[in-house]
Amino acid sequence: MESIWNLRCDIEIIVIDGLSTDGCIEYLESVKIRIDILVCEPDHGIYDAMNKGILRAHGNWVIFMNSGDWFVDHFNLAALMEALAHEPAQMILGNAIVHYPGGKTRSWLAENPDKFWKGMVAAHQAVIYRREIIVSFLFSTRFKIAGDFEQLYRIYKAGIPFKILDVFIANIGPGGISDSQRVQTMKELFSIVKNDLRQSQKIFLHLNIIYQYIIVFVKRTFSLVGINLNRGKNSFQPFSNPPTPAS
Repeated sequence: MESIWNLRCDIEIIVIDGLSTDGCIEYLESVKIRIDILVCEPDHGIYDAMNKGILRAHGNWVIFMNSGDWFVDHFNLAALMEALAHEPAQMILGNAIVHYPGGKTRSWLAENPDKFWKGMVAAHQAVIYRREIIVSFLFSTRFKIAGDFEQLYRIYKAGIPFKILDVFIANIGPGGISDSQRVQTMKELFSIVKNDLRQSQKIFLHLNIIYQYIIVFVKRTFSLVGINLNRGKNSFQPFSNPPTPAS
């Protein structure tokens, strides 16, 4: 929350909590005077909670920040919003810094949306939506992990314009659900894009799923003997030369 308050611009802060039991509700109650909308009630998963936030938003743009993630230091949201005032693009993709145990970090740079077929082209914490777009493209609660990808892929397929900004927006803490359940993430991703892929692209994603199985097996094996194996790689891009995406 501190990184949000430090943005120092006119923003609407909406917090959705699914009745967590880790002390989060007590903390939120103690700072609720600084929160515009606070909802603490049961939900049906991550994407149901995010939809609740979308439907309560009133501003022109929407961005999500998960518990455990935070805006980069000195991120000037006010200047960015001013620059976007006359921006025709409906979707903004920015950069993020991924943090791993032990202090390692990795830059997650936004990529061309034409690469959506092989995974997330930006961290969802670094995606900024026009509100009138996102209310028409709510998250599907059918997915447990890849709902953010599925939503962005639907927006992309609908022909909504994206713009890449070479600016770092978010810090992402370790242990997110898509990072901790890589195999399931890849399976959901494949189920979303498979009908739009050429055979070579399907083979690439199948190999990627196998790759994730191997990584999980190796990490579990090394953890049994007390060795911390943390590659810090983007789970969607283990190969250097994927097939050319469909036009």
